[in-house]
Amino acid sequence: MSNFFPLSGSQSVHFLGQQFSTSPLFKHYRILIESCAKQGQFLSFETTPEWLSCYERDAQHLQAKLPLLVFRPHTSASIAPFVQACYQLNLPITIRCGGTGLVGSCVPSTEGVVLLTGHLKQMRQYDAKNGIINLDPGVTVRQLNRHVEADHWF
Repeated sequence: MSNFFPLSGSQSVHFLGQQFSTSPLFKHYRILIESCAKQGQFLSFETTPEWLSCYERDAQHLQAKLPLLVFRPHTSASIAPFVQACYQLNLPITIRCGGTGLVGSCVPSTEGVVLLTGHLKQMRQYDAKNGIINLDPGVTVRQLNRHVEADHWF
């Protein structure tokens, strides 16, 4: 039995049983999943293809590309090892926070991996005296301003 799963535009991947599991195209993705499985959750073409379309575009509707893999790290400390693994495997990464942009900046590259950061919303360290804060990438400007306004920072 074969499965057809569209990637983007004129591209597609055709999976044929055992041929799919040995395809060189997906070898790197499998290595990445195995090496980073404890650091976060993956959505992939094998396990959850129906969810991948949620990450093919941002708020603009002119450009869309279906990612082959989406990674949601458990913590911000999991980002660096994931990025390092992608670099070593030569896999392109697209960072996605809220997906509300209108310029296509979170549309994945062809054969790319999407790294989700919008759920990481902790403010780690705050030095009110010097106005220095260390925060996760998903913290919005509004959340940051609410956190520091009592100390007259904005």
